Amino acid sequence: MIRHCVLFRFTDATSAEDLERISAAAGELPGKIPAIGAYVFGPDLRLGEGSWDYAIVGDFADADAWATYDAHPDHDRFRRDVIGPHIVERCAVRFAL
Repeated sequence: MIRHCVLFRFTDATSAEDLERISAAAGELPGKIPAIGAYVFGPDLRLGEGSWDYAIVGDFADADAWATYDAHPDHDRFRRDVIGPHIVERCAVRFAL
């Protein structure tokens, strides 16, 4: 099993409504991309120092399933049209469970 974790820092112009749209669109991806095993996401709660603005964590059966997700047209649209315009910085890590 592969866990894929992505953290985002957004522009200062990103609003609460933008975050709702991002979360709504992220919530649609598991229904569109069967390779996703589990998918959780949300804005940071601002409980401590060093926070990023938003996180997405997905679980995949194996590296091939992650690659299918990564190349999927609906994921591409999400990256390009929904979350992409808000990103200032992004980091990701993938590890085996």
